[in-house]
Amino acid sequence: MTESNTTDGSQFFLSTYGLDAGGLARVVGTALGRQNVDWADLYFEHAVLESVSLEESLVKKVNRLLNQGVGVRAVAHDKTGYAHADTIELPELEAAAQTARVIATTGARDAGPIAIRLRAPGRDLYPVPSPATERRIEDKATLLREIDTLARGLDARVREVQASFVCEQKTVAVLSSDGELVGDVRPLARLNVSIIAEDHHGRQVGTSGGGNRVDFDWFVEPVDRGYGTEARWRFFVREAVRRAVLALDADPAPAGTMPVVLGPGW
Repeated sequence: MTESNTTDGSQFFLSTYGLDAGGLARVVGTALGRQNVDWADLYFEHAVLESVSLEESLVKKVNRLLNQGVGVRAVAHDKTGYAHADTIELPELEAAAQTARVIATTGARDAGPIAIRLRAPGRDLYPVPSPATERRIEDKATLLREIDTLARGLDARVREVQASFVCEQKTVAVLSSDGELVGDVRPLARLNVSIIAEDHHGRQVGTSGGGNRVDFDWFVEPVDRGYGTEARWRFFVREAVRRAVLALDADPAPAGTMPVVLGPGW
């Protein structure tokens, strides 16, 4: 198996967890293991999730989570066996593969050896050279404080500002019983802004935000969304404030008993 010239998720699992073609071939062989098994595959996932949130003008919560594991599927005719391992190590993978195989079928004869092939990397759908999860927490906290300052300065009726920045870096790979190993890297980032405005009419909430499979710098890039050219995050703040203030002056929806017209039919 050739591991060079690979930029997708399959190379990540091979290098990060010390896996190799021989070990993975044994795992797939264990999943097949019996002549009755028609198909088997392994799904690898490694995801880093980070969130930073602000309310009452203070950055109150920062979370960073790591989720990882492998799911194994064995298919025998119309029966499917599933198993999983939280640790990406060969002994745990082989145990999960054996469990999935036993659930799916029973038999007596081992399958032949499996040759692992690493597919050449395809087109990069999410070209993010520096994922947002690698950006310093201080930079994200500073952005949220600037959001709070801008929102309160836009309108005196703004009473509360809640903002959060959430990002994820997910890497996945699939190894099938035909020996092909493919992978993908999926960055994700989103900024959320919620504004509470209050006056003699009452209190209203306005929200805005956005995100994509982008890096942190996408949120500070200059754009023109009707307020002049400015950083994208500033547009989100202006929209949230506009919606909250607009709702303060809105007429209440009519209520009570009203006529209803129904067309013929059931």
